[in-house]
Amino acid sequence: ADLVQRLDASDPSSLTVSGSAVTLWEDADGRSADATPTVGSALYPGGTAFPTGLVGVDFGAGKNILEMFNSSEADALFDFQGAAAGNHGFTIGFTMIIDDLSAGTMHIIGNQHTLGKISIQVSGSGRLMFKTNNGLEFTGPAIAENEAVAVIISYEAESGSVTLWNSK
Repeated sequence: ADLVQRLDASDPSSLTVSGSAVTLWEDADGRSADATPTVGSALYPGGTAFPTGLVGVDFGAGKNILEMFNSSEADALFDFQGAAAGNHGFTIGFTMIIDDLSAGTMHIIGNQHTLGKISIQVSGSGRLMFKTNNGLEFTGPAIAENEAVAVIISYEAESGSVTLWNSK
């Protein structure tokens, strides 16, 4: 499988900010698969450090969004009934710290295009959720507030199986 995008906040040179608002997050592997703001302001550096001392991008409690793929790129990756029909699936990995679960369901990663829609969310109780536009919905292990956690989500298109894993 090909790596499509790698966003790495441990390299501050990959982030362009205005004040502390992220205006561009460059693909660390140079493929120009950059993330750009679409709603609100994601902030860098984030206020909470990982145990390693590194900080990430803070998406806050509001709906602050960086677009990772445009609609046609999302379809090519996630629309298994159309543009991505020849793909075998995908794996998404990321690390995060959620400071406050009281705001209710938070969208962590996703896109809103009709065909290639996916959503990775965390519920107000800390449950990790994965949803697709064709009705697939999977719930994984809970995540606690203020814990650094690595998350991997794998989707196998032929069987429709999903694996949700976190490091806790």
